[in-house]
Amino acid sequence: MKLVSSLAVAACLACPIRGDSAEIYFLLGREPLPGGYEYGRQIGSAVIGISDPDQITHARELITYGLAAGRPFPLVRVRAGHNGINRNYYEPSLPEWSWYPYEVITFSDIILEQISTSPKRLEAQVTGSAQWDSSRPVGFDELTVVRELGATPVYVSAIKNGNRLDIYWATPLTVTVAFTLESSSSLTLPSWQTIAGPFGPGANHWSVDLNKATDGFFRVRLAN
Repeated sequence: MKLVSSLAVAACLACPIRGDSAEIYFLLGREPLPGGYEYGRQIGSAVIGISDPDQITHARELITYGLAAGRPFPLVRVRAGHNGINRNYYEPSLPEWSWYPYEVITFSDIILEQISTSPKRLEAQVTGSAQWDSSRPVGFDELTVVRELGATPVYVSAIKNGNRLDIYWATPLTVTVAFTLESSSSLTLPSWQTIAGPFGPGANHWSVDLNKATDGFFRVRLAN
C-alpha cells in the first residue's frame, strides 16, 4: 500500500483553486525544537492571514531564521465563527476552530500576560463567551510562524488505523464544493480511478479498507 505524499496530494488538490493573492496564510506552531511537536499538540496550532507586505516579509524571516529573526510572537484580533482555514494542524483530522484571526496587529518580542493565550485556551474562551469581543487583542506567546501555506491553504493527511487508512483533507472550499477519492497503481503512467465519492460540501474524511484495497497510490481531487 502506497500513498502520494501529503505535499503531492495537496498540490494536485490545489491546482484548480483560486484565492486572493493579496493575502497569504501562515501556520502558527511551535518552533522545531526538541519536544516542540508534542507540546504543540497540547496547545494547538492556528492559521493567520497577512496582507501587509512588511508583515509578510517578517513572517517569512521567522520561517527561515526562527527566534533569531526577532519579534516572533503574533498579536491578533479574532472573530467567533469559521472561515474554513483556521484549523488545528497538529491533529490528523484537521478540526476547525470556532474562531479565526481576522487581523494581525503586529509581531512582538513580548506578549502581556493579560492577553496571552493558546489556540486550545482561546477555543474554550470563545465558545464559553455569550458574545465574544472581536476588538479584543490576543497574543500567542508560545507560537510563531513555522510554515507558509499560500493564498489557498490545502492539507491532506493519512493515518493508518488498524486495517483502515483514514484520509482527511481540508481547504477553504471544503464547505462549498465536492471531492472524490481516487487511486492509481502507478505514478509513472497514472490511471486514476474513482474509488469513493463525490463527497458533498462539508465532508473531509474517508476510510479505506486495507483488506480490500489494491496496492497503489491515492489522491483527493475536486469533483467535476
